Amino acid sequence: MVDARSRSSDESLVRKLVRLMDRAGLPGMVGKGDRVAVKTHMGAPLTTRYLRPFYVRTVVEYLRSLGAEPTVVETTGLGLLDPRGTAEKYLKIAVSHGFTEETVDAEILIMDGERGLDCVKIDVDGFRLKEVSVPRRLMDFDFMVGLAHFKGHEITGFGGAIKNYGAGCVCKETKYYIHFENKPTVDEALCDGCGECVDACPTGAITLRGGKAKVDWNLCYGCKACQSVCPRKALKSTRHRDPKEVQLRVVDAAYAVLKTLGFDKVFSLNFLIEVDWRCDCEHRQRGWSDLPIVPDIGILASMDPVAIDKASIDLVNKAPAIPGSQAYEVGAVEPGSDKFRLIYPDIDWEFMLKASEKMGLGSQEYKLVKVS
Repeated sequence: MVDARSRSSDESLVRKLVRLMDRAGLPGMVGKGDRVAVKTHMGAPLTTRYLRPFYVRTVVEYLRSLGAEPTVVETTGLGLLDPRGTAEKYLKIAVSHGFTEETVDAEILIMDGERGLDCVKIDVDGFRLKEVSVPRRLMDFDFMVGLAHFKGHEITGFGGAIKNYGAGCVCKETKYYIHFENKPTVDEALCDGCGECVDACPTGAITLRGGKAKVDWNLCYGCKACQSVCPRKALKSTRHRDPKEVQLRVVDAAYAVLKTLGFDKVFSLNFLIEVDWRCDCEHRQRGWSDLPIVPDIGILASMDPVAIDKASIDLVNKAPAIPGSQAYEVGAVEPGSDKFRLIYPDIDWEFMLKASEKMGLGSQEYKLVKVS
């Protein structure tokens, strides 16, 4: 890891990031001509604490100096009609946040296509999922560098490397199964047969029979377009009530992504900067950011997504809370207080780490090496 404190230009966090990648051994993993996916999250419409494009550009330029061919990648959001639901809409948000091919010095690719439907299914023997839908374009790459803005999360407790892969590198159908128990069902007492859902469905999964909408789950891709347009709210989905269900599905999906690329072909960077207690995604709104809960800590690097997430949580917990922040309000003030557990008392963040360990994603055991 490198810490966030800088006393001179040579100690700039950007220069430290380069030294961190050197020390972590990235030059020995990436070769000339390797196609490298640089995975990051470019923020929701009203978030302000997403990872800055300059860090992404630094990684891109570093990879290019090794002879690699980097591409900045992402996937569409869960809902087709949501602000990040299509490639076109997400790229507009990316531009508003400063992410352009000029600023990151690379192509920006939404891997799952314009509507999030360009995907293939990967078989897994997961805790809950037996197949995971991943972007077809993911298979174009030889290596991936994941850049995660480490923060809290209202469903999984925290978001870091594991979630960057398990939720950020999969397609709409798997994102849907991560969040919901089943595909949309029709409440016939509310459905008036208007046909809005039929027109909105991108896969032809909905038909009208007897004046009522019918959903073919075999064709449904879980994009929620039907639910978004239904004026009578007749199409319904049931969210997982237990956060552990979501955590297990994220782990299953992350395993599929790493299996697709190769477990030795994914390098993780966690940025413990502007650590918010919420994620950078919509959260059923349009996204929003709050005060960071702790002072900036630094950047971590690892080939082990479990170890890097565990070290990140430990470092956040060791830090004092920022006065006025959500951590401060819930009493997680002193160094050593469990920030995310106190902010989200109904979520056991450690459960996802234990599940990841059991699934074979990595180990919670780590040695923290500080790089100057």
